[in-house]
Amino acid sequence: MTNNPLVSVIIPVYNVEKFLPDCLKSVIGQTYENLEIICVNDGSPDKCGDILQKFAHKDKRIVVLDKENGGQASARNMGLKSAHGEYVCFLDSDDWIDKKCIESLVETQLRTHADVVCVHDIVVYYSPKKTQNERMISGHSEGTFQVTNEIINQMWVVPWGKLFRRQQILDLGISFPEGCIYEDEYFHFALMVNLQKIAVSEGGKVFYRQRENSTMSSKRLRSGKDNLLIFQKIFEYFQEHNLLGKFDLPVRILSSGFAQNANPKLYYQQVKDLLCRLGVTKDMVNHHQLVGKLLESEDFAGYCRYETFYHAKQGLKKWRKNIIRLKLGKKTHIALFGLTLLHFAKGEKTVILGLKL
Repeated sequence: MTNNPLVSVIIPVYNVEKFLPDCLKSVIGQTYENLEIICVNDGSPDKCGDILQKFAHKDKRIVVLDKENGGQASARNMGLKSAHGEYVCFLDSDDWIDKKCIESLVETQLRTHADVVCVHDIVVYYSPKKTQNERMISGHSEGTFQVTNEIINQMWVVPWGKLFRRQQILDLGISFPEGCIYEDEYFHFALMVNLQKIAVSEGGKVFYRQRENSTMSSKRLRSGKDNLLIFQKIFEYFQEHNLLGKFDLPVRILSSGFAQNANPKLYYQQVKDLLCRLGVTKDMVNHHQLVGKLLESEDFAGYCRYETFYHAKQGLKKWRKNIIRLKLGKKTHIALFGLTLLHFAKGEKTVILGLKL
């Protein structure tokens, strides 16, 4: 490992001619310059191909790969197979990063030797006047942490905003499942359960653009088919590698399939049938109240009554947390009306009255 390792940035590109230039400019303008920028044109029908060639002509670090449309997962897999960097990071072609993002990730990696390094902040971008700041790992500031069940479930499951060891991914034989959405979920859980240490960098931001016609807002979400498929793939991976019981099954994937579902009653039965067929017991899903109740419910109407009660209870809990947050112990966190009065935890920066010490 060198002090100036090559980093491969993998960008799947499809139908984003309006946003692609901002994405590419943010990468070629990085303060960390030893980059291999792999742009995979996934058969985009708009002017993305022309934009990629224009940028590649100006910056020789850009490698353009053209392929027939096969979806974001296939584009990422192609980019991963073509990468030469010691490290890889992913970026969606409608998002962008701040200019010190990769430098911050690499510096943190060289200092901590973590298996994966992630940015501290995600800026969810709705419009120039509407943004929302999120943490890559909920409840955790910069620092180095052991990969635990809690950490895995508190992380955003996206592949972007993270620096991975390329050879480690290849040795584990992990790739993105093609032909479906929620491929991020499988990649996240299959990879993270094999890692030991994760670091959160002090700097670096990813600007995550929200738009109506993106992959995650398509009408295909209404069937719940991909929720079932990806959950089954993760379950089978856990089963094959003797991980059942060691890590929580991400049954949240199944419960999210009810959102805007065209036929929730049918989906309810499909979820029950899948869980029974896989041999999933209530003990395996106790960490998720909704799915646990679904598994023991006698009919769809009974489940709906509980779901209504559950969401009302969660809404009240969220409202209360917006007023005051109190957590005492090894990790102490006290906040009032959104202002952190005191935050103290091992490996994290202490915060008093909103100021980091």
